[in-house]
Amino acid sequence: MTVIELKAYGKAGIVAEEVISSIRTVLAYIGQEKEIHRYEKYLDEARKCAIRKSVTNGITTGITYFLLFCVYALGFWYGTKLILEDNYSIGGVFTIFICISYGILSLAQASPFFQALYEARVAAYGIWQIIDQSSEINADFDKGLTKYDLMGDIQFSNVYFFYPARSNVPILTNLSLKIKCGQTVALVGSSGSGKSTCVQLLQRFYNLQSAIARALLRDPRILLLDEGKFFSILVFQQCDKNVQKRKVLFYVLLYVGFGVISLVLHSVQGYVFARSGEALTKRLRSKAFQAILHQDMTFFDREENSTGALCTRLATEASAVQGASGVRFGLIFQYLFAIVAGILLGFAYSWQLTLLKLKLLLSFMFRSLKQCSQ
Repeated sequence: MTVIELKAYGKAGIVAEEVISSIRTVLAYIGQEKEIHRYEKYLDEARKCAIRKSVTNGITTGITYFLLFCVYALGFWYGTKLILEDNYSIGGVFTIFICISYGILSLAQASPFFQALYEARVAAYGIWQIIDQSSEINADFDKGLTKYDLMGDIQFSNVYFFYPARSNVPILTNLSLKIKCGQTVALVGSSGSGKSTCVQLLQRFYNLQSAIARALLRDPRILLLDEGKFFSILVFQQCDKNVQKRKVLFYVLLYVGFGVISLVLHSVQGYVFARSGEALTKRLRSKAFQAILHQDMTFFDREENSTGALCTRLATEASAVQGASGVRFGLIFQYLFAIVAGILLGFAYSWQLTLLKLKLLLSFMFRSLKQCSQ
C-alpha cells in the first residue's frame, strides 16, 4: 500500500508540474477547474491508500499489545504455579516477567520506525533506479567522423520527436529547418510546442526517433522489590490455595480482556485518526493548488515562484502537516492520557514516590525538548 500511495502522490505531482509549467495555456483556455479536478483525483487515491495502510498498522500495533497482555496473563498464571509448586521466589518470577514484558513492549514502540524504514526503502528504490540507469548517449565517445571544417550551420531534416515519458504526444512532426552560420532565427509557438526541444536535440539531451538534427543518549529498587515481595508473600500465606487459584484465574481473564479491548481500540484509533489526518492533508494540497492557479501572471514571473519551487513547496509543506497529524497525533494523545492517568494513580497510592518520578519525568522532557530544538 505504501508503494501505491507513493505512486498516486507521484502522479499528482506530475499533474501539478505539467499545469504550472503551462499556466499561460491553462489560463487561456480557462481550464483551472478541470486541472484541479484531475489533481484531486490522484490525491483521493493516495488518501484511500494511506487510510488502509494506517488501519493495517493499527491492527498490527493492537495485536502486539494483545500479545503483551496475554504474556501478562500467562506470566501471572505460570508464575503463581511456580511459586506454589516449585518454591520459586516472587523476586525471581517478577524479574523474568518484567524482562519479557519490556521486550515485547519495545517491539510495540518500534513498529512506527519499521514503517518509516519501509517507506524510505520504497522511495529510495525509484531514486536508485534513476541513478543506476545508464544513458543511451555516451558523451565521452570519441570514435566516428570528426569534422575539422565546421561551418557552424544547423540543419533539421524531417525530424520526428516525442518525450520518452509521453510517447503518445508528438512534439516535433516532420520538422525541416536549415540555419546558416551567423544567421538569427526566431522559433515562435505556444508553450509546449517544441521550441526548446529543438535546442536540446542539438545538445544531444535526447535521441531522435527519426531523421536528422545536427550541429556542428536515587535507585528505588529496594523500596519497590522488598516492600512488594513482603506484602505479596503475606497475601499468599493468608489465602487458601483454591482461593488463590480463583483469584489468579480472574486476573488472567482480566488481562486477556484488556488485550482484546486494546486490539479493538488500536484498530479504531488507526482508522479514525488516519481518516482525519489524510482528509486534512488532501484539503491542504488541493487548496494550495487552487491558490496557485488563481494567481496573477506576474506571480509566476518571480524567480522564487518557478515551476520546480512551487511543486516542491506544494509537496513538502503538506507532507510536513501530514507527518504531524493523523496517527502521530493519536499517539501523542494516547501518551499524554497515559501520563496524566499514571500521575493521578501514583498520587493516590504513594505521593512521595510519585514526586520522585515526576522529577525524573521533567528531566526527560527537558532533554527531549532540547534535542528537538537542535
